[in-house]
Amino acid sequence: MGDNLDIFISFATVMLGISMLIMILTQTVSTAVNLRGKKLAKALEALLAEAKVDVPTAASVAHSVLTHRLVSDGVIVPRLAPAIRKDELLRILEKLKTTMTAAEAAQFKDSNDTIEKWFDSAMDRAAHEFAGILRLVTVGFSLIVAFGMHLDTLELLSQLSSTTEMRAGLVASSASMMRHAESLQPKSAGTTTEDSESVDSLVKEAKGIRSDLTKAQLRLLPEPYPGLSYAIVNNGWRHLLGVLVSAVLLSLGAPFWFNMLRTASTLRPLLAAKADDETSPPAAT
Repeated sequence: MGDNLDIFISFATVMLGISMLIMILTQTVSTAVNLRGKKLAKALEALLAEAKVDVPTAASVAHSVLTHRLVSDGVIVPRLAPAIRKDELLRILEKLKTTMTAAEAAQFKDSNDTIEKWFDSAMDRAAHEFAGILRLVTVGFSLIVAFGMHLDTLELLSQLSSTTEMRAGLVASSASMMRHAESLQPKSAGTTTEDSESVDSLVKEAKGIRSDLTKAQLRLLPEPYPGLSYAIVNNGWRHLLGVLVSAVLLSLGAPFWFNMLRTASTLRPLLAAKADDETSPPAAT
């Protein structure tokens, strides 16, 4: 029973580590293309359109609001802000109205009431759409990484069952891997890793994760690296099936594997204590 639990812990450690690398890659790409800011801009356009502002003006104003110097997170050039509060939006709109023509400003006479009523719903929709896109990107990267690494779940489980050193190394690395996962968690409710971590810190975490997996004698890439035809020519459909299973498991995401690993890790000392009780001689009477 203990060996089976160690196999699961070591397997979950690998899945968590690679899932975190995929999450970091996803968040880095999202930050690079300013995905969250773009979804927020679309939500503000819809919010202003609900206030009877024409579409071109709504799009222009949404862009101006999110690139305002008081909310934009751009360093060299203005970038669409990834988040904005209701009071910030109302104050910036009042400032922008002073620069509009009378005809344009007239369209915003009912905007404050609409924003008060629909702001939270618009932000929820933007967050939901953003999370949905990130989910699709995660699935895509999971496929790319699984095939790129030739990560065969069936072969990996076989190695963990037969290689005591690798299993022990991964079990020892599980605590460090969970600390990496905790450091990548959003710092407060309603935020994402993109909001709370810079690209530099994400890269640093990725290097630490890779180092922990390497210390456990796990090769992230096979050596020598096989070609893409390896699955069919050498190991046949069994290898292809193992890689597809890996892609599905990785697409579950780092939070899933973090919870699995944390649960399994809490069971390990309990099983060890139970085993000690069963092997200890009975007390003399």
